[in-house]
Amino acid sequence: MGETLKLLRIFYGYKSVDMAKKLNISQSFLSEIENSKKNPTLELLKRYSKILNIKVSTIVLLSESLEEDKNTKKDIKHNLAGVGMKVLKILKKNGELDE
Repeated sequence: MGETLKLLRIFYGYKSVDMAKKLNISQSFLSEIENSKKNPTLELLKRYSKILNIKVSTIVLLSESLEEDKNTKKDIKHNLAGVGMKVLKILKKNGELDE
């Protein structure tokens, strides 16, 4: 989940310091979440959802999808273009992307 939240933050153009402020959490806690050292609460996922204007279920779906990719492709960081396309497809499928 942490890697997904980091990718979404970057995808939507937020710096970590700005996202932490919007989420009302410390930057160090955000870093722990994005590095999968801590898990976000449902309440925190709802805040992400509101800030990014996407459904919590979309965040979860994307996280599960990326986890499947991680299990089949050893190094997801080298496949960011593919990840970006996956984000766009899921957002579009769920009607959360303006065309």
